[in-house]
Amino acid sequence: MIYINQVLQYTVDSKRIRIIEMEEFHVFIVDIDAISSMPKKELYSNLIEEIQQGELLLISDPFAKVIIDSELSDLRIQKRDEGWPIIQHYCLEHMEALLQKGGREKKIKEIADESGTSSTKIKKLLSRYWQRGMTKNAMLPDYSNSGGKGKTKTLNKAKVGRPRKVSISNEYQTGINITDEVKVQFETPLTSITELQITIR
Repeated sequence: MIYINQVLQYTVDSKRIRIIEMEEFHVFIVDIDAISSMPKKELYSNLIEEIQQGELLLISDPFAKVIIDSELSDLRIQKRDEGWPIIQHYCLEHMEALLQKGGREKKIKEIADESGTSSTKIKKLLSRYWQRGMTKNAMLPDYSNSGGKGKTKTLNKAKVGRPRKVSISNEYQTGINITDEVKVQFETPLTSITELQITIR
């Protein structure tokens, strides 16, 4: 059994899709991992068969999490609150037409003209809305991911990240990069602060 807003994942390529609408014999899906994704129409029976054969798995929604406004930056709240009214006031009433491939581009252009924005912006907002659970918080930008969390960066001699503002003798201290060699030193017990200073130098 599948339902609207259900997230599924293919076992072959790990692609994840969301069910965004259902008709009598068809469902509309979007790829939630793509940079942008417009709805694709599929036979309901095909998805059920793929689930029964183990080719498609029902998974938890990666975007279903509690978001507290007080923990968001002012800029993220601003971007969300700018995008949501466009979805609410200009897109939802035309959702049936927007789901269909035929005529979608024309409808997006009409919405862009009516809302005073661009077709590119409407596509971006719609894609984010569908991919991320069709809620207001789906409009939040991804600034929290801009640092590449969990990825090891390629380091050179210059210290990565924002430089320190603390100055000693009117010279800024750049610090050091945490390389594999330095990591080993951190894991090795030291007998004194002097040894730590000599090791880092």
